[in-house]
Amino acid sequence: MKSLAEMEASKLGLYICDLPGSLTPMDVVAEMQDFRTRMGGSPDLVVLDYANLMEPTRRKGRREEFNESQSFDALFKELHFEIARKQEVSLLTAVQESRKSSPKDGGVKNIGKSHYIAPHCHFVMHLFQRPEDNITNIIRYNIDKNRFGPTSKENQLTCVYALNYIGDDM
Repeated sequence: MKSLAEMEASKLGLYICDLPGSLTPMDVVAEMQDFRTRMGGSPDLVVLDYANLMEPTRRKGRREEFNESQSFDALFKELHFEIARKQEVSLLTAVQESRKSSPKDGGVKNIGKSHYIAPHCHFVMHLFQRPEDNITNIIRYNIDKNRFGPTSKENQLTCVYALNYIGDDM
């Protein structure tokens, strides 16, 4: 059985950094600087999963109160400016969709606090599966927002487990 590090090394230039806790965009910038030092260059793409759990830098550790709108607005502006623009990398953020929504509902309205997040995004894609899709390894997606092209509904991808999974063998 291969270790997680061996599986990661066999993928295409993948560097995984799992930072626990409540992060700020500046924590991500610090990790990118560490990456540059160790790897000799900048990453082509930074993926932030559960970006909605992050906090804006100016809020962390302070007693000032932000309402949700101010907090998400500040966070996603900072992600766009401090990481994507200043660090000159592509940034992909992922947020948890409401578990109460169904695939047919789709759209940014089912992403928690999407009315604060979506205005800062160039592109919004909604991934989902129907119960029968698990058997056929299908992932469906809608393109709900695209500043540079068309939107679309009900597209599908076929996933190949051996090529797409990094983690413990099942």
